[in-house]
Amino acid sequence: MIWWKRRTGESVWSFAAGALCFVLFAMVLENLMHQVCLGSRNAVSSKILASPVLYTLYAAFAAGIFEETGRLFGFKVLLRKNNKNSCAVAYGIGHGGMEVILILGVSYLTMLLAAGGVKIGTAEATAQILANAQSITFATAGIAMFERISAMMIHIGLSMLVYTAARNRKQIWHYPVAILLHALVD
Repeated sequence: MIWWKRRTGESVWSFAAGALCFVLFAMVLENLMHQVCLGSRNAVSSKILASPVLYTLYAAFAAGIFEETGRLFGFKVLLRKNNKNSCAVAYGIGHGGMEVILILGVSYLTMLLAAGGVKIGTAEATAQILANAQSITFATAGIAMFERISAMMIHIGLSMLVYTAARNRKQIWHYPVAILLHALVD
C-alpha cells in the first residue's frame, strides 16, 4: 500500500474503500445470507448441505457475487469521483489486504499470543491453539504466504475488471465476468 501510494499518489481513501467494502459485503452481508441459506432448517439448506457439489457452487458463487458487488458499489458510490486507473489497484490492495489481515493475520496473532503465554478462552482452547501453532512448518507457512500473494494479485485483477465496468457502460459485462472468474478461482 505504501509503495503504491508513493508511486502513484493515490488517495488513502481508495485503499480504505477496498477494505471497507470487503468487510461490509464479504464479512457482514455474505455471512447474513449464509445464515439464511445454510443456518436455518429448510429444503434449500438441506439440499445444499447434503451435496458437496451444490455446497461448492453455492460457496463459490456467494463469494463472487458479494465481493464483486462490493467492488462495483465501491467504484460507483465511494470512489465515483476518482477516475484514475491507479484507483483500481489501490482498491484491490485494500480489499485483499483486509482479507489477509482477517484470515491469516488474526489466526497467526492468536497463535503468537498463545505461544507467549496469553490465555485465550478456556485452557482447552489455548492448548488447541498451541497444538495448531506447533503443527505449522516452514513449508506450510510458505504455502500460506504463496496462496495469499496469489489471492492479492487476483483481487487486484478483479478490481481492475470491475473498475472498467463501473466507469464504462459499454464494458458493464466485465462485472459478471468478474463474478464468474471469482467463483472459478474459489
